[in-house]
Amino acid sequence: MKTSLLRILICVAVVTIPAGAGENASTPGPMARFAAAFEGKWKIQVTVPGAGGKPGQTLGTGEERFYPGPGGRSFVEEYHSTGAEGEVSGLGVVWWNSESKNYEVLWCDNGTPNGCAAVKSGAKWEADDFVVLTTKNREGKKVNVKEVFSKSSPDSFTQTIYEAAEGGKWEVEVRIEATRMK
Repeated sequence: MKTSLLRILICVAVVTIPAGAGENASTPGPMARFAAAFEGKWKIQVTVPGAGGKPGQTLGTGEERFYPGPGGRSFVEEYHSTGAEGEVSGLGVVWWNSESKNYEVLWCDNGTPNGCAAVKSGAKWEADDFVVLTTKNREGKKVNVKEVFSKSSPDSFTQTIYEAAEGGKWEVEVRIEATRMK
């Protein structure tokens, strides 16, 4: 009798523990590392580098939020900034593809011509940096794009977007400094 009652109480406790209780309790496998690095709400400042030793220019400020998708098997990024770049709103989804052993990425924003774009090369961890590689066409020419998320501290990260013409060297196009909001 005591054993049966104990089993019932354990089942009730497990069923009633909210998803996400504990540290990333509902986030399995490779998504746990992504969650540990980026989950939460972030204040952002978007800048472009200066040229010839001149300081960079602030394009905008805003917020980014990363949270688990259904079942903790994906992560959703909500992005919003305003400033000299205009208003930018975006939504990204990142998930682990166990067959290709790669993170898959879908990005949608108000500046993407077709609304959304699947990142064909996916993403991966390179040491402590989360790196997204893709290509785009600009004026009929192929441009390589590399987006690098680098953790500065538990409460900050830098998102640097590099571009390179086919066969050219990487140049910083945009930098986003993010600070965790409490």
